[in-house]
Amino acid sequence: MNFKVMAKNAVEYAKCDGIVLDWTRESVLCVEKILIRYRAEYSGQKDARWKLSSFSACYATYVGELMLKNGLKKRGFMWKTFSGIKNLPVLKREEEEIPLWTAARKIVFEKADSGLCELYDKYLPQS
Repeated sequence: MNFKVMAKNAVEYAKCDGIVLDWTRESVLCVEKILIRYRAEYSGQKDARWKLSSFSACYATYVGELMLKNGLKKRGFMWKTFSGIKNLPVLKREEEEIPLWTAARKIVFEKADSGLCELYDKYLPQS
């Protein structure tokens, strides 16, 4: 899995919607809003589950790449596939996991209104 390409795809998808993901903490809030909008937009469509799974993965990967860039890589975190909850990719350091894909799926499938911002703030607190 090429996580950098997936993150760049998220930036391009957002751009098509007129939203700029600028690799800042504020863009994580934009990602959550995008996922909430997609949840409403695709609800009830025949292929909604596949679309929402794909979009949530892409946008969660963007948040993960942002977190790695902003300090988690230096702290030893990296992507691990087939790990974490439901065997979804996670950012991992030793036994510590950050389940970004799971958080994004909760937004689109379980009607959570947030989750990604909380994970970002927990691991990269604002100074």
